[in-house]
Amino acid sequence: MIKLFSEEAQFQRELAVYISQPPHVSRLLDYGDAGSGIPEGYGNYIRCQRIQGKPYLDHPDSFQADLLGTSIARFHQYSYDGTSALCHIDNQPKNILYDGNGYWLVDFSDSRHEVPEYDLTHLFLFWVEEFPTPHLQHYVISFLTAYAEIIQPRAQAWRGCMIANVRRFDERRGRFNHLARKLPEAEVNSSREWLIDSLEIHKYFLAKSTDVFSLA
Repeated sequence: MIKLFSEEAQFQRELAVYISQPPHVSRLLDYGDAGSGIPEGYGNYIRCQRIQGKPYLDHPDSFQADLLGTSIARFHQYSYDGTSALCHIDNQPKNILYDGNGYWLVDFSDSRHEVPEYDLTHLFLFWVEEFPTPHLQHYVISFLTAYAEIIQPRAQAWRGCMIANVRRFDERRGRFNHLARKLPEAEVNSSREWLIDSLEIHKYFLAKSTDVFSLA
């Protein structure tokens, strides 16, 4: 698979991920100057192993939230320093592929080091739009049960990241004119509130958390 880049910063961010080779990321094969014979405006390329998978929410019947939780925890753990880790940042459904056996992360042009709670809360906002409340809660708890076996989220970072990501999520939906919803707005809002304050979620957090998160 070859990806072309028009912006140097995006190329460097994505290349850094592939060079570091964290779990659940395809293998880097080649990279460099795109050269001639490509569309105008592209300067660099990355070629990596193709993942024979599809966006994971394309087939919700095969969704394994616990397996995804373990996969993302391992991705974060690879660079985790106790506060921050390499985070995907743009973990919309099309950037997480399922190949029938496991989950793979793709497209790292927005990636950066951040508190891992930022990735998790952003991920769950897509589920809020996709799943009715009972299914959402089941999937979130299954995910967090597996994730917390490797990294325990922190309450202070969680709440701040969730509030920030709700703003970001809604701003992007408006910017790209993705305003139509599958579920009633009242249910979406209720699920968002559950994600912020539910005691069911907080039992997976560290007992004490005084971490300060950043949204650089």
